[in-house]
This record gives sequence, C-alpha cells and structure tokens, in this order.
Amino acid sequence: MSGALSHTPSQIIRQVIIDLGHGANGGATWPVYATAEPDAPDNVITVYDTAGVKQGRQQIDGLVVLAYGLQVRVRSNDVQTGWKKIEDIGIGLDTNVQLISATVTDPEGYGTATQTYTVYNISRASGPFPLSDTTSDRKLFTLNLLVKIREA
Repeated sequence: MSGALSHTPSQIIRQVIIDLGHGANGGATWPVYATAEPDAPDNVITVYDTAGVKQGRQQIDGLVVLAYGLQVRVRSNDVQTGWKKIEDIGIGLDTNVQLISATVTDPEGYGTATQTYTVYNISRASGPFPLSDTTSDRKLFTLNLLVKIREA
C-alpha cells in the first residue's frame, strides 16, 4: 500500500520483530535496531530500508501500491546462533504476519509521535544469506523482504 508514513518501513518492521518475540527494545539480549547498527553487543538484529517495488495503482482512487524493500541483518558471535536467529525471524515473518497491527513509539529516540500501522503482507525477496566478513570474528546473515504497510 502507499501513502505517507510517519515512520520508515524499517522502524515499523523493527517493532514487528520485537512484537513477535524475536528481539528486544534495547538491552543485551538480541536488541533490534532500525537504519543503523551499534558496535555492541555482538548478537544484534538490524532492519534497513532498501529499494521497494511499485506494483501499480488502484483503479478507483489512484492510490499507488508499493511494496517497501527491507533487509533484516543478524550479527552474531558464532555461525550456528546467527543462522538459527535469521531463520527463526524469516519463519516468524512468513507465518505470523497476516494483516497485523504495529504501534511504533519514538523508536531509538527519533522523536516521532506514536503511530499505528497495518502490515498487510511481508514476503521474502531472498535469503537467508550468510555473509563473509574477514575483518571480524562476528558472523553476518541477511534476509531481504518486500512489505506492504499502511498507516492506520
């Protein structure tokens, strides 16, 4: 769906991942961030905005139908833990997101007021993928998504 959103799609899906129990709002156990990843802790989930796909427009009202592009990235201190986490997130988003509501309240201090969104659909575009990082002992995994969201 389209229309102006008060929060970025990454901020909204960050909240969905927290609501589904795959991560936390801060803390040391799988904190979930949007748009920027901190240096610590080792085990972290970050949601990034990527290119979306315009899927046409509705004939009656002319509303543009857009699937927002997102990437979920898991960073872990070992392969098994990171792979399990990215697979669990992917399965959770595949099976638990069917016309759900997410309420976002000032995530990470962005200063935007509370807003509720309807998430109509989340579909995997690709992944999960393990990424190589030869400069670090941390392991990286990604999942690419297309998401349809409308502000409630």
